[in-house]
Amino acid sequence: MKNSLVGIAEPKKPLAERRAKATAELSHEIQINPPDKFSNGEAIGFTPYFTTQFGLPHSPVEGNMWQRRNGHTTLSVYTDCPYGLPSGSKPRLLLVWVATWQVRHPNQTVIELGKNVSSFLKDELGLPRTGRYIRDVRLEMIRLFSANISIVTNDEKAKLYKREATGLSDRMELWGSAKGLDQDALFPSYIELTEKFRQSILERPIPIDIRALPMLTGSSLAMDYYVWLARTMFSLKASRLVTWQALHDQFGSQYDWENKSSRFKFKSESLRQLKGRVFEAYPGLRLSYSKEGITLHPSPTPVPHVPSKKIFLPSKLQLMS
Repeated sequence: MKNSLVGIAEPKKPLAERRAKATAELSHEIQINPPDKFSNGEAIGFTPYFTTQFGLPHSPVEGNMWQRRNGHTTLSVYTDCPYGLPSGSKPRLLLVWVATWQVRHPNQTVIELGKNVSSFLKDELGLPRTGRYIRDVRLEMIRLFSANISIVTNDEKAKLYKREATGLSDRMELWGSAKGLDQDALFPSYIELTEKFRQSILERPIPIDIRALPMLTGSSLAMDYYVWLARTMFSLKASRLVTWQALHDQFGSQYDWENKSSRFKFKSESLRQLKGRVFEAYPGLRLSYSKEGITLHPSPTPVPHVPSKKIFLPSKLQLMS
Protein backbone atom coordinates (compact mmCIF):
# COMPACT_ATOMS: atom_id res chain seq x y z
CA MET A 1 0.00 0.00 0.00
CA LYS A 2 1.34 3.43 -0.93
CA ASN A 3 2.28 5.62 2.00
CA SER A 4 -0.46 8.22 2.22
CA LEU A 5 1.98 10.79 3.64
CA VAL A 6 4.28 10.78 0.65
CA GLY A 7 4.09 14.05 -1.26
CA ILE A 8 2.32 15.93 1.51
CA ALA A 9 4.46 18.93 2.45
CA GLU A 10 4.90 19.83 6.09
CA PRO A 11 3.48 23.19 7.13
CA LYS A 12 6.05 25.95 6.66
CA LYS A 13 7.35 27.28 9.95
CA PRO A 14 6.85 30.99 10.75
CA LEU A 15 9.56 33.33 9.46
CA ALA A 16 10.62 34.38 12.97
CA GLU A 17 11.09 30.74 13.96
CA ARG A 18 13.13 29.97 10.85
CA ARG A 19 15.32 33.02 11.43
CA ALA A 20 15.89 32.11 15.08
CA LYS A 21 16.94 28.59 14.10
CA ALA A 22 19.29 29.86 11.37
CA THR A 23 20.82 32.37 13.78
CA ALA A 24 21.40 29.72 16.45
CA GLU A 25 23.04 27.40 13.91
CA LEU A 26 25.28 30.16 12.55
CA SER A 27 26.28 31.30 16.04
CA HIS A 28 27.20 27.70 16.93
CA GLU A 29 29.19 27.38 13.69
CA ILE A 30 31.17 30.52 14.55
CA GLN A 31 31.85 29.20 18.04
CA ILE A 32 33.16 25.79 17.03
CA ASN A 33 34.95 26.73 13.79
CA PRO A 34 37.32 29.73 14.10
CA PRO A 35 37.41 31.79 10.88
CA ASP A 36 41.14 31.27 10.34
CA LYS A 37 40.55 27.50 10.24
CA PHE A 38 37.32 27.69 8.20
CA SER A 39 37.70 26.79 4.51
CA ASN A 40 41.18 28.26 3.94
CA GLY A 41 40.31 31.43 5.81
CA GLU A 42 37.48 32.53 3.54
CA ALA A 43 35.46 33.61 6.60
CA ILE A 44 38.03 36.29 7.42
CA GLY A 45 36.92 39.75 6.39
CA PHE A 46 38.12 43.25 7.20
CA THR A 47 36.74 46.66 8.04
CA PRO A 48 38.53 50.04 7.80
CA TYR A 49 40.02 51.22 11.08
CA PHE A 50 37.97 54.42 11.27
CA THR A 51 34.72 52.41 11.44
CA THR A 52 35.83 51.10 14.85
CA GLN A 53 36.21 54.64 16.19
CA PHE A 54 33.00 56.21 14.90
CA GLY A 55 29.85 55.01 13.24
CA LEU A 56 28.21 56.65 10.25
CA PRO A 57 24.69 58.07 10.71
CA HIS A 58 22.16 55.41 11.68
CA SER A 59 19.29 57.08 9.83
CA PRO A 60 19.05 59.67 7.00
CA VAL A 61 20.27 63.16 7.91
CA GLU A 62 19.53 66.50 6.33
CA GLY A 63 22.23 68.56 4.68
CA ASN A 64 25.63 67.65 3.27
CA MET A 65 27.66 67.52 6.51
CA TRP A 66 27.43 65.34 9.61
CA GLN A 67 29.67 65.42 12.68
CA ARG A 68 30.25 63.16 15.64
CA ARG A 69 32.45 64.00 18.63
CA ASN A 70 34.16 61.50 20.92
CA GLY A 71 36.28 63.11 23.62
CA HIS A 72 38.83 65.38 21.93
CA THR A 73 38.22 63.84 18.51
CA THR A 74 35.60 64.86 15.95
CA LEU A 75 34.57 62.93 12.85
CA SER A 76 33.13 64.95 9.97
CA VAL A 77 31.50 63.38 6.92
CA TYR A 78 30.69 65.76 4.09
CA THR A 79 29.75 65.49 0.44
CA ASP A 80 28.89 67.31 -2.77
CA CYS A 81 26.63 64.45 -3.79
CA PRO A 82 23.07 65.56 -4.65
CA TYR A 83 21.72 62.46 -2.89
CA GLY A 84 23.18 63.40 0.50
CA LEU A 85 25.10 61.34 3.04
CA PRO A 86 25.29 57.57 3.61
CA SER A 87 23.36 56.09 6.54
CA GLY A 88 22.21 52.78 7.98
CA SER A 89 23.61 49.27 7.70
CA LYS A 90 24.19 49.10 3.93
CA PRO A 91 27.13 51.59 3.82
CA ARG A 92 28.69 49.69 6.73
CA LEU A 93 28.30 46.45 4.81
CA LEU A 94 29.82 48.06 1.72
CA LEU A 95 32.82 49.27 3.74
CA VAL A 96 33.45 45.71 4.93
CA TRP A 97 33.15 44.48 1.35
CA VAL A 98 35.52 47.08 -0.11
CA ALA A 99 38.09 46.69 2.70
CA THR A 100 38.07 42.91 2.34
CA TRP A 101 38.39 43.20 -1.44
CA GLN A 102 41.34 45.58 -1.11
CA VAL A 103 43.19 43.38 1.41
CA ARG A 104 42.71 40.40 -0.89
CA HIS A 105 43.85 42.41 -3.94
CA PRO A 106 46.52 44.69 -2.41
CA ASN A 107 48.10 45.65 -5.73
CA GLN A 108 44.90 46.53 -7.57
CA THR A 109 43.54 50.07 -7.55
CA VAL A 110 40.28 49.75 -9.51
CA ILE A 111 37.40 47.63 -8.22
CA GLU A 112 35.31 46.22 -11.06
CA LEU A 113 31.66 45.86 -10.09
CA GLY A 114 30.17 43.63 -12.76
CA LYS A 115 27.55 44.15 -15.44
CA ASN A 116 24.64 45.23 -13.27
CA VAL A 117 23.67 45.91 -9.69
CA SER A 118 21.47 42.81 -9.56
CA SER A 119 24.47 40.56 -10.24
CA PHE A 120 26.56 42.53 -7.74
CA LEU A 121 23.98 41.92 -5.01
CA LYS A 122 23.96 38.19 -5.69
CA ASP A 123 27.62 37.50 -6.46
CA GLU A 124 29.37 39.87 -4.06
CA LEU A 125 27.01 40.73 -1.21
CA GLY A 126 24.67 37.76 -1.26
CA LEU A 127 21.68 40.09 -0.81
CA PRO A 128 18.20 39.61 -2.31
CA ARG A 129 17.89 40.89 -5.89
CA THR A 130 14.64 42.72 -5.28
CA GLY A 131 13.80 46.17 -6.58
CA ARG A 132 14.17 47.75 -3.15
CA TYR A 133 17.63 46.30 -2.54
CA ILE A 134 18.73 47.19 -6.07
CA ARG A 135 17.72 50.83 -5.63
CA ASP A 136 18.94 51.17 -2.03
CA VAL A 137 22.36 49.57 -2.48
CA ARG A 138 23.12 51.60 -5.61
CA LEU A 139 22.03 54.82 -3.88
CA GLU A 140 24.08 54.10 -0.76
CA MET A 141 27.12 53.27 -2.91
CA ILE A 142 26.83 56.65 -4.61
CA ARG A 143 26.48 58.39 -1.24
CA LEU A 144 29.29 56.46 0.43
CA PHE A 145 31.92 56.71 -2.29
CA SER A 146 31.12 60.37 -2.91
CA ALA A 147 31.81 61.16 0.75
CA ASN A 148 34.83 62.86 2.29
CA ILE A 149 35.92 62.13 5.85
CA SER A 150 38.01 64.17 8.26
CA ILE A 151 39.09 63.24 11.79
CA VAL A 152 40.26 66.12 13.96
CA THR A 153 41.83 65.80 17.41
CA ASN A 154 41.90 69.05 19.36
CA ASP A 155 43.28 68.69 22.89
CA GLU A 156 43.85 72.20 24.21
CA LYS A 157 45.33 70.98 27.50
CA ALA A 158 47.98 68.98 25.68
CA LYS A 159 48.36 71.71 23.01
CA LEU A 160 47.64 69.06 20.39
CA TYR A 161 45.82 69.67 17.12
CA LYS A 162 45.77 66.90 14.54
CA ARG A 163 43.73 66.55 11.35
CA GLU A 164 43.48 63.72 8.85
CA ALA A 165 41.17 63.93 5.87
CA THR A 166 40.48 61.86 2.79
CA GLY A 167 37.90 61.24 0.14
CA LEU A 168 36.85 57.64 -0.37
CA SER A 169 37.04 57.49 -4.16
CA ASP A 170 38.64 59.41 -7.02
CA ARG A 171 36.36 58.06 -9.73
CA MET A 172 33.38 55.76 -10.08
CA GLU A 173 30.74 54.74 -12.56
CA LEU A 174 27.73 52.81 -11.33
CA TRP A 175 25.38 50.85 -13.56
CA GLY A 176 23.80 53.19 -16.04
CA SER A 177 21.22 51.54 -18.30
CA ALA A 178 18.18 52.91 -20.08
CA LYS A 179 16.56 49.48 -19.66
CA GLY A 180 16.67 49.49 -15.85
CA LEU A 181 19.11 48.80 -13.04
CA ASP A 182 18.73 45.03 -13.28
CA GLN A 183 19.92 45.14 -16.91
CA ASP A 184 23.48 45.22 -18.20
CA ALA A 185 25.14 48.62 -17.92
CA LEU A 186 26.04 50.69 -20.97
CA PHE A 187 29.65 50.91 -19.76
CA PRO A 188 31.71 48.84 -17.30
CA SER A 189 31.03 49.87 -13.69
CA TYR A 190 33.90 50.44 -11.28
CA ILE A 191 35.13 52.27 -8.19
CA GLU A 192 38.63 53.66 -7.89
CA LEU A 193 39.49 54.39 -4.27
CA THR A 194 41.66 57.35 -3.36
CA GLU A 195 45.24 56.30 -2.71
CA LYS A 196 45.06 57.59 0.86
CA PHE A 197 41.93 55.60 1.67
CA ARG A 198 43.33 52.52 -0.05
CA GLN A 199 46.55 52.71 1.95
CA SER A 200 44.65 53.30 5.20
CA ILE A 201 42.83 50.02 4.58
CA LEU A 202 46.03 48.12 3.82
CA GLU A 203 47.96 49.58 6.76
CA ARG A 204 45.38 48.99 9.51
CA PRO A 205 42.59 46.62 8.46
CA ILE A 206 40.56 45.26 11.37
CA PRO A 207 39.86 41.53 10.91
CA ILE A 208 36.33 40.28 11.53
CA ASP A 209 34.38 37.08 10.92
CA ILE A 210 32.18 37.78 7.91
CA ARG A 211 29.91 34.86 8.81
CA ALA A 212 28.64 37.16 11.59
CA LEU A 213 27.28 39.78 9.20
CA PRO A 214 23.88 38.19 8.48
CA MET A 215 23.13 38.47 12.20
CA LEU A 216 24.20 42.11 12.37
CA THR A 217 22.96 43.83 9.23
CA GLY A 218 19.46 44.32 10.62
CA SER A 219 20.88 46.96 13.00
CA SER A 220 23.54 49.55 12.18
CA LEU A 221 24.07 50.02 15.94
CA ALA A 222 24.83 46.30 16.33
CA MET A 223 27.34 46.51 13.46
CA ASP A 224 29.07 49.47 15.13
CA TYR A 225 29.34 47.67 18.45
CA TYR A 226 30.64 44.50 16.81
CA VAL A 227 33.52 46.14 14.90
CA TRP A 228 34.41 48.34 17.89
CA LEU A 229 34.60 45.31 20.20
CA ALA A 230 36.54 43.33 17.58
CA ARG A 231 39.22 46.03 17.56
CA THR A 232 39.15 46.71 21.32
CA MET A 233 39.64 43.08 22.32
CA PHE A 234 42.94 42.89 20.45
CA SER A 235 44.56 45.15 23.04
CA LEU A 236 42.37 44.80 26.15
CA LYS A 237 44.45 43.30 28.98
CA ALA A 238 42.22 44.05 31.97
CA SER A 239 38.52 44.71 32.57
CA ARG A 240 37.46 48.26 31.73
CA LEU A 241 34.25 50.21 32.33
CA VAL A 242 32.90 52.26 29.42
CA THR A 243 30.20 54.67 30.58
CA TRP A 244 26.85 55.03 28.86
CA GLN A 245 27.67 58.63 28.00
CA ALA A 246 30.94 57.61 26.37
CA LEU A 247 29.09 54.96 24.37
CA HIS A 248 26.49 57.54 23.38
CA ASP A 249 29.17 60.00 22.26
CA GLN A 250 30.66 57.32 20.01
CA PHE A 251 27.61 55.46 18.73
CA GLY A 252 24.39 57.22 19.72
CA SER A 253 24.12 59.83 16.99
CA GLN A 254 20.34 59.52 16.65
CA TYR A 255 19.68 59.89 20.39
CA ASP A 256 19.61 63.15 22.37
CA TRP A 257 21.64 62.58 25.54
CA GLU A 258 20.15 65.64 27.24
CA ASN A 259 16.65 64.23 26.84
CA LYS A 260 15.86 61.68 29.58
CA SER A 261 13.51 59.61 27.42
CA SER A 262 15.95 59.53 24.49
CA ARG A 263 18.82 58.64 26.82
CA PHE A 264 16.78 55.73 28.20
CA LYS A 265 15.98 54.54 24.66
CA PHE A 266 19.69 54.55 23.76
CA LYS A 267 20.57 52.44 26.79
CA SER A 268 17.70 50.03 26.15
CA GLU A 269 18.51 49.62 22.47
CA SER A 270 22.21 49.17 23.23
CA LEU A 271 21.45 46.41 25.73
CA ARG A 272 19.04 44.76 23.32
CA GLN A 273 21.63 44.69 20.53
CA LEU A 274 24.59 43.73 22.72
CA LYS A 275 22.75 40.89 24.45
CA GLY A 276 21.06 39.81 21.20
CA ARG A 277 22.66 40.31 17.78
CA VAL A 278 26.18 41.14 18.96
CA PHE A 279 26.49 38.23 21.39
CA GLU A 280 25.05 35.84 18.78
CA ALA A 281 27.60 37.07 16.24
CA TYR A 282 30.45 37.12 18.77
CA PRO A 283 29.80 34.17 21.12
CA GLY A 284 33.17 34.45 22.90
CA LEU A 285 32.45 38.02 24.02
CA ARG A 286 32.50 38.73 27.76
CA LEU A 287 30.63 41.83 28.97
CA SER A 288 28.83 42.86 32.15
CA TYR A 289 26.28 45.63 32.54
CA SER A 290 25.48 48.21 35.22
CA LYS A 291 23.80 51.58 35.67
CA GLU A 292 27.12 53.26 34.90
CA GLY A 293 27.76 51.49 31.61
CA ILE A 294 29.20 48.25 30.30
CA THR A 295 32.38 46.57 31.53
CA LEU A 296 34.56 44.95 28.91
CA HIS A 297 36.36 41.81 30.03
CA PRO A 298 39.28 40.38 28.04
CA SER A 299 37.77 38.10 25.40
CA PRO A 300 39.04 36.12 22.41
CA THR A 301 38.97 38.20 19.26
CA PRO A 302 36.57 37.26 16.43
CA VAL A 303 39.60 36.24 14.36
CA PRO A 304 42.00 34.36 16.68
CA HIS A 305 44.84 34.40 14.17
CA VAL A 306 45.45 37.46 12.00
CA PRO A 307 46.78 36.20 8.65
CA SER A 308 49.91 37.61 7.11
CA LYS A 309 49.61 39.31 3.75
CA LYS A 310 51.02 36.18 2.11
CA ILE A 311 48.20 33.88 3.24
CA PHE A 312 45.84 32.68 0.54
CA LEU A 313 42.39 34.17 0.73
CA PRO A 314 39.69 33.52 -1.86
CA SER A 315 39.21 36.47 -4.18
CA LYS A 316 35.42 36.60 -3.95
CA LEU A 317 33.72 37.71 -0.77
CA GLN A 318 30.35 36.13 0.00
CA LEU A 319 29.17 38.31 2.84
CA MET A 320 25.76 36.81 3.39
CA SER A 321 26.16 33.18 2.36
